[in-house]
Amino acid sequence: MPQLLLQPSAPSQSAASPSSPPRSVSAKPCIGLKEFVEPDVIMHDMTDEELLWRASMVPKIQKRPFSRPPKVAFLFLTKDHLPLAPLWEKFFDGNEGFYSIYVHASTFNGSAPKRSVFHGRKVPSKVSRLSTSL
Repeated sequence: MPQLLLQPSAPSQSAASPSSPPRSVSAKPCIGLKEFVEPDVIMHDMTDEELLWRASMVPKIQKRPFSRPPKVAFLFLTKDHLPLAPLWEKFFDGNEGFYSIYVHASTFNGSAPKRSVFHGRKVPSKVSRLSTSL
């Protein structure tokens, strides 16, 4: 198996995102993902940035202690009633259990119909004051 060697790259102006590897230049042959994730040889010449990126790809636990479907949270920020509520109702229809809904309507005191996905989802608000001084 080929040895994994990454050459340090020239410093860039912007920080590397966690989803993309640090740029590197290598004259070594390409290796597969399995060899990259689990190399035979652990000696390397990677920079701290390259090591951090690579460590972020390794799962922290092999098996989750519980099983639950992935969920997405939706927070609707509005001053009054929820605009386009019927459109959102259709969007959420048939996907129960895969989302959580929160509605923050600062001046709206009404409630959604009981059959609505927005019923009982209002987040209580408090009067606050913005400060411009730091």
